[in-house]
Amino acid sequence: MRRGFIILHFLLIFFLFSINITSNSEDDSTHQKVNLKIVKIEELNELIKPPSEGMTILNLWATWCPPCVKEIPYFVEFYKRHHKKNIKIILLSIEGKESEETILKPFLTKNPIPFQVYLLEKGTPEELEKILKTELSGALPITLIYDKEGKIIKKVDGPISLEELEIATNTNSKS
Repeated sequence: MRRGFIILHFLLIFFLFSINITSNSEDDSTHQKVNLKIVKIEELNELIKPPSEGMTILNLWATWCPPCVKEIPYFVEFYKRHHKKNIKIILLSIEGKESEETILKPFLTKNPIPFQVYLLEKGTPEELEKILKTELSGALPITLIYDKEGKIIKKVDGPISLEELEIATNTNSKS
């Protein structure tokens, strides 16, 4: 009887220990909300419209583009510093709707972004140029900063730094 009690006790401890290990070993990133919205090309006009008395920062990017991925933390830090101001940040992935489940959602789960990220469903470079009001070189990343009237005040073909974002938006302080 004593032997049965010891075995039962051992199984109970093992069971409780295994539950604790399972709950602690879950990856916290699986509980992160992925802020991803698919947009159609015709929705971009409204999306890039700056808030009143504010501006819009639009970044065209892709997960397969190393400079694009490298600059994402700069946009995240910029957002953390200035999210209470009238500055809209739009990260627009141009990878296409087919990349949503297999590429973009896993990427955003692993690299959480605290603001809405957009995925362009489809569109041609010519359609994008017309809506964005600028020529596109075809290289990524591209960052466009629009003033309150919707005019481009800064265009960066290639990676942008946090300092460049601060200077272009006149937000040089860490407010």
